[in-house]
Amino acid sequence: MATKSSALELLYRFLHNHDKIGNREFQGQVGSLEDEIVLLKRAVLQGTSSTLEPIPTKVRVLKPKPFGGARNAKDLENFL
Repeated sequence: MATKSSALELLYRFLHNHDKIGNREFQGQVGSLEDEIVLLKRAVLQGTSSTLEPIPTKVRVLKPKPFGGARNAKDLENFL
């Protein structure tokens, strides 16, 4: 019975230490990702003007000439 409890204790210590190492690695990765986010935010802000202008929502599109009874294939091709 003593060997079983000591084996469980060793397993517990191993898993506990492994978990601590995993946490440190995870925290290091999170820290490096936070640093990358800061750099990306700076790059985006430097690429934009100081005043934010709204992006036009309407796009101007050519309108076809009204149908006059006869179709011209060249006009249709030029439109497309």
